[in-house]
Amino acid sequence: MTRLLIFLSLVVVFLAVSCSKDDPSSVRDGGNGTGDGLVEGYRPIYMAPEAARTIEVTGVEPLENPGKIFWYHNFMMLTDQRKGVHVIDISNPSSPQKLNFISIPGVNDVAVKNSFLYADNITDLVVMDISNVYDISFETRVKNVYPTTNQMYPQHATGYFECVDTTKGLVVGWEKTMLEDPKCRR
Repeated sequence: MTRLLIFLSLVVVFLAVSCSKDDPSSVRDGGNGTGDGLVEGYRPIYMAPEAARTIEVTGVEPLENPGKIFWYHNFMMLTDQRKGVHVIDISNPSSPQKLNFISIPGVNDVAVKNSFLYADNITDLVVMDISNVYDISFETRVKNVYPTTNQMYPQHATGYFECVDTTKGLVVGWEKTMLEDPKCRR
């Protein structure tokens, strides 16, 4: 009889634990107990395809979301995730000087080899000639290097997110926000 009670107690505990608020079909209160259907998650940031593939060198921009760093001679290339690459003169380490900004929508990764900067631009690989950092130029684009599925969910994040609607444009980033009854989860 004692074994039966222990077994039934374990079954009840198992069932209680398995009925998690994290189940997408039971997200009505968003796990916050308010009953309002809101949960913290990610919303895609869309850009028109033509604009998302426009690469340009502009003046100095404020740093918003720093990422990877690469050195090229006396210069540092600092990615601003999903936005572009800052070019900084570090010849005087105690007084680094921002020189310019390479706008590359959707950028996550960059690499520098010889006098070229390689970067991802949504699904494409772009190459910039940085042999003269005061006159950076676009070299070439290799289309469809990265799968389009990469933009269907927020990379490096788990949890709820707003499902991507490809009719709204290309996804160039994700913003963390409150979502009402999200249908997608990773």
